[in-house]
Amino acid sequence: SETVQRDQFDIFPSLTLLYMPFDNHEFSLDLSSSITRPYYGLLNPFITYTSPSTYVQNNPHLQPCKEYELMFTYTLYDDYTLTVNYLYDDNMWTEFILPAGDVTRKYTDNFGNSHGLDVSLYVSKSLFRNFWNISVENTLCYDRMLGAVSSHEINISDISYDVTLKSNLALSKIHDIYLDLKYKYSSVNRKAAFEIGSTHEMEIYLMKQFSRASLSLGVYNILMPTVTICNAFKDYSFSITNRRYVTGIVTFSYTFGNQRTRSVEKRQNDNIEQRMQ
Repeated sequence: SETVQRDQFDIFPSLTLLYMPFDNHEFSLDLSSSITRPYYGLLNPFITYTSPSTYVQNNPHLQPCKEYELMFTYTLYDDYTLTVNYLYDDNMWTEFILPAGDVTRKYTDNFGNSHGLDVSLYVSKSLFRNFWNISVENTLCYDRMLGAVSSHEINISDISYDVTLKSNLALSKIHDIYLDLKYKYSSVNRKAAFEIGSTHEMEIYLMKQFSRASLSLGVYNILMPTVTICNAFKDYSFSITNRRYVTGIVTFSYTFGNQRTRSVEKRQNDNIEQRMQ
């Protein structure tokens, strides 16, 4: 019988500045603001039991989270990119695992504010006459979270990092056969609701392109069959082990219809050439 009133008015400005002193040097500064509103499922207050001792309950009073971001990027020769990103989140929300008497409750709630500073370096290179493209991205993150949930104080300062390696190898450009590989390592990461241990992830895809179709065979979750998350409050602690299964993917796509339609860029070039004549 309860009615929850939701009337909100907000302004979210954005600003982008781009400066190119030379052809191979690019500086950009981006200021953006946005909002993440909870969808209906997160506002549903009904209880769903997932085991005899665990249930899930959402929150009809969950408030949206406002996000502000300031990002500086420097790109050199399209091969090197340095990014410094500052993020501020106001009134953040996430799912907590908390005691409720003799059972455990998974509950989504707002908990406070978060400051984040990310510094990343991205390097991309093409080798062997563009038969092999390889890229590496290193990211260092600092997170500061302050708040509380259900009388539990949240005061977190965390430093984490990850390394991502991507490889695209042309096994045969004549037959359009490519092999893609992605590997990512992430260090221990502390969140407001739990801590995630270090993880390894790997994906491999074999792709074949035809004139009108493409076929892709892939597999992921090759490394680390289990991932552990845990947390410890003053009067309560838990540890959960999630099992990940090696998963294969087969994707086939086919393009129907007339392929003679010209792109916008091609039409523009043709029009310019006609006017010049």
